[in-house]
Amino acid sequence: LSQHQGSVERVFRDLVTPENENRETRLTPFALFWAGGSEDANTSIIEAFSVFLNETGFNDVENIVSYLVQLREAPQFKRLTEDSQRKLAQLIESLVEKIAAYPQQEILLDRVGRILKALAGRKIYISLLIEYPATQLQMLTLCAASEWFAERLVKHPVLLDSLLSTAEVFRKRYDIEQLLELELARIESVAGRTGDELELQMDRFRQFKRQMVFTIAMLDVFYAEPVESVSDRLTELANILLEKILHLSWSAMVEKYGEPACIIEGELFRPAMSIVAYGKMGGNELGYGSDLDIIFLHNSGGEKQYTSGERSVDNQHFFARVAQRVIHFLNTHTYSGILYEVDTRLRPDGQAGLMVSSIHAFEVYQHEKAWSWEHQALIRARFVAGDALLEQEFARIRSSVLRQERDPARLLQEVVVMREKMRDHLANKTEGFDVKQDSGGLIDIEFMTQAGVLLHAEKYGSCIRHTATLALIDELTKAGWYGPDDAANIADAYRYFRKLKNWHNLECEIDDSDISLHRENVASVWGRLMPRKES
Repeated sequence: LSQHQGSVERVFRDLVTPENENRETRLTPFALFWAGGSEDANTSIIEAFSVFLNETGFNDVENIVSYLVQLREAPQFKRLTEDSQRKLAQLIESLVEKIAAYPQQEILLDRVGRILKALAGRKIYISLLIEYPATQLQMLTLCAASEWFAERLVKHPVLLDSLLSTAEVFRKRYDIEQLLELELARIESVAGRTGDELELQMDRFRQFKRQMVFTIAMLDVFYAEPVESVSDRLTELANILLEKILHLSWSAMVEKYGEPACIIEGELFRPAMSIVAYGKMGGNELGYGSDLDIIFLHNSGGEKQYTSGERSVDNQHFFARVAQRVIHFLNTHTYSGILYEVDTRLRPDGQAGLMVSSIHAFEVYQHEKAWSWEHQALIRARFVAGDALLEQEFARIRSSVLRQERDPARLLQEVVVMREKMRDHLANKTEGFDVKQDSGGLIDIEFMTQAGVLLHAEKYGSCIRHTATLALIDELTKAGWYGPDDAANIADAYRYFRKLKNWHNLECEIDDSDISLHRENVASVWGRLMPRKES
């Protein structure tokens, strides 16, 4: 190795060291390789560098050298100033030395190389990565874990800000609300000059969510976060975004139409509007790829239901416009993508129903028209944004509906029939186990648990205190629906399957050798508790 270095030292100095520069240049094998040289000198350099890579711990040295040659000649680097090129070379050398300690070195080097090309014109990030070697290791660990992280760092280098925080910050829960308020203050400042407030808000909210989800995923990988902690953070983020979007949408419509008002029993009343979440959002169980199941409610009634502005409209029209703006804000594609996919079909009468239902109409529907599967869905329904009076009314209605007396045999048969319909409609068409839809998976656990809640809520009111499936399993164990061993088995399966889904969405590898065991445990409990479908 020393012989090879000596043979090219003169060539290297001629290439990279100005005559008037007195500082000593460190002639490492990488520095010699990265500088290149004449064809004869370059051959010797590559041979020396290959020896170095082999001694460092690289496996397929030939492919590694080939990739680094291509990286060295990347046009993104050629356009840099001499000083920037020198710093970049310093960073790449440090990263290459660290990559040797990782498995799948070629894959990791490719991912890092794409990130470096994206960073080529961003001096601040290159300098900070050089200054903080621990941050290099964090980046490498994430990129080694999955393509998901590498792809996002390539497309959005600003996400490196998450890595440039200290490990202590990573362990803390972010004050999301305060951070979002700072973003909104910046938006108002810019929008005052451009007039594009809605578009700016939509883009900034998407960028903000991307940064926060990246941070949550980073915590997940670094600290092997429990699936409940991940879901809590993702759900908290969605809660805060929904609250703020409803507020912004309401304010925009008030500015346009005035405030809604009505007369109830001779008194002026200012009605309000709220959002109720169902499904994963309602159950505090959001994953990385979850959409939002939501409905809108209002408490307008009585007489003279109109807004107070010069362009006065009836209250139902006003509420519909607010809901449309919220949905537009959430699922419209902008330059920064979408915020969340939204599903509003769980509202009364489904797609045929009004986009925003009165709280009175919601109560009548739940007691007189809703199917058992809609009551199953109501178990996981949770008030997430809006007026406090509506929140109290919703809680009262939910309790009264779920605590009805029910015919056990009829209810269980209805649950089984609905489960069969779902399985037929959403059956897995590919090989392998679908942890959500297949027999013994997540939906079976949820349906069993929801059946237990509907059967026991009349006597055990604590069964409806929670919306999260794991908390409901605990309550149903106290109520006698699940035995202690069965409860432990299906709770473990539920956590395991949700972790699998989360890490699948992150494109991370995870040990799936226990799938069969958990699936059999769930199927066993289902077989004991749920009847066969009547023919």
